[in-house]
Amino acid sequence: MKISNLILSTLIFLIAPYAAQSATTLSDLNAPLTVMRDTSGITHIYADNEHDLFFMQGRIHAQDRLFQMDVLRRSAAGTLAELFGLPAIQTDVETRTIGLGRAAERSLAAHSREMVEVLEAYSAGVNSFLDEAE
Repeated sequence: MKISNLILSTLIFLIAPYAAQSATTLSDLNAPLTVMRDTSGITHIYADNEHDLFFMQGRIHAQDRLFQMDVLRRSAAGTLAELFGLPAIQTDVETRTIGLGRAAERSLAAHSREMVEVLEAYSAGVNSFLDEAE
């Protein structure tokens, strides 16, 4: 068995229990919703309200792409070296000099209350997955 096949098999084994879980049992949802994956593996979320829609979108993103999300978060914060070591230090220094993290914090104040609620619901969904995965 090739290494890539072994890694893929391991990931499927680890993710499968979360993929089969019913979303309607989550206490953070305001109403029942439906999550379906089509034959191409594309996720479709049917919700009665925006909070539940974005909460579940965050949860599914974390389920499917947690490593990518973590790398992108670290890249914007200038903390890639925590994950990749010395080769990433120069990138971290440049990112911190540019100040993407500071700019993101300042831009949050410029968003509407509705946008902040969407971001909070999405983040709560990501955190829900992380809490359950521990």
